[in-house]
Amino acid sequence: MSIRAHIPLLYHPTNVVILDDDPSFINVVRQAIDHSTPYLSSSDPHRILNYLHTHTYQQDTLSSLLVHPSFESIEKAETVETFDVDFSKLRKHLNQPDHYKKVVVALVDQSMERLDGLEFCRTVREDGLLVKLILFTGKAGTAKAVKAFNEGIIDAYLSKQDAHWTEKINELIAHYSWQQFLDLAHSLGGFISHVMKPLYDEQFSEIFEHVRHREHVDEFYVLDSGCSFLLLRNSGAAKQLLVRNEADYEDVYEFAKNSKAPYDVLQALRNRQQFPYTPQPMGYTKLQEDAWDEVMIAVDKIPGRELYYTIIDRPDVTPFSFNKYFKEVWPKP
Repeated sequence: MSIRAHIPLLYHPTNVVILDDDPSFINVVRQAIDHSTPYLSSSDPHRILNYLHTHTYQQDTLSSLLVHPSFESIEKAETVETFDVDFSKLRKHLNQPDHYKKVVVALVDQSMERLDGLEFCRTVREDGLLVKLILFTGKAGTAKAVKAFNEGIIDAYLSKQDAHWTEKINELIAHYSWQQFLDLAHSLGGFISHVMKPLYDEQFSEIFEHVRHREHVDEFYVLDSGCSFLLLRNSGAAKQLLVRNEADYEDVYEFAKNSKAPYDVLQALRNRQQFPYTPQPMGYTKLQEDAWDEVMIAVDKIPGRELYYTIIDRPDVTPFSFNKYFKEVWPKP
């Protein structure tokens, strides 16, 4: 299991675009692509360009799901900027299949009669469309592809003469899909790297990848600046990766002590063994006395970090699943 160094704020299955004017080669690509990956194929570059204009993510996609940032006081002279996801907006996002219709990777043939593949890619870049472009090259096209790669016109190229290209194509799709979702976070600029440091932490990434594979997670969405995530399987089954840090523990301990929580609860908080979980953010602020016992859950510590995590079932989250999209909506996206 390879460990990805950085974690995007959201990730989900998407359509892969295939643009080529050779029907026989399109069929070969269709067979090579993982059978669980939906695709849209066409020989018409103008049709594909129009589709990309309406089915690629915008720069403000992530910020539209976030509540306006707030500033929490740590000490009198220090504040920290935090945020929570607007869960009602996220639910609306998840209850529709539209996000699965998005395109983050396009496979483009270099040599086409109606429009040269590199010219198509150049137009995509000029239009500012957020999609990774992988170019198929022929015998004489590698030099131009290298130049286009160095100029940022394409993200990768794959020679049709490569005996192993059908094996490499799924690796490229997976890699550049992940990378495009990472790039979406750049629209939030320094806010992400400053507040959400675990996303760039090797130890946290290792735990995240372990959880993702163990729980068979196919898509995920950040929930707060502490780097908690909503985790979804293709079936629609939902769980939550709850992540808390030392500042969270200090805050909740004060709430628990002031609301006369039982001694065992206070001890579990002091020892970083448990944390209160309520479906509503900061729901523990309304708890009194023995009510704390009902919401405490065990947590594990991330080795070498002052971060604590646990996995929680979320049966209250019932999205339009990818499996339903794959069976009922695709191949007519």
